[in-house]
Amino acid sequence: RLGVYAALYVLAAGLSAIINNQAVVIMVAPMLDKLRQLEDGTSIPGEYLALTLLYGAGTCLTTPIGYQTNMMVVKDGGYTFADFIKYGGPIQLVHAVACVLLCFLWEKVSSDW
Repeated sequence: RLGVYAALYVLAAGLSAIINNQAVVIMVAPMLDKLRQLEDGTSIPGEYLALTLLYGAGTCLTTPIGYQTNMMVVKDGGYTFADFIKYGGPIQLVHAVACVLLCFLWEKVSSDW
């Protein structure tokens, strides 16, 4: 289950680094139904996968081309592509771990109720 959340976040964040966030959600959302079904016959609740998709697609910190305001500050701030990776990469990694773990744990806690 944790691997499904992590793969979904990486897919959404990776695509969001090069194309518009809304387009990523529109492209990846139809895949969620297939991702829900696990090999052992159980399924992951769709709302937690949707949250992981939204968090991954909505947070583009590693490239200047993934989000409009990133592109606005590149020229005036004198930033390079490497600056976004250097400073945004660690934040994106922390965000990824936090989102994946929180969605995974939230599913576990809610299933126990």
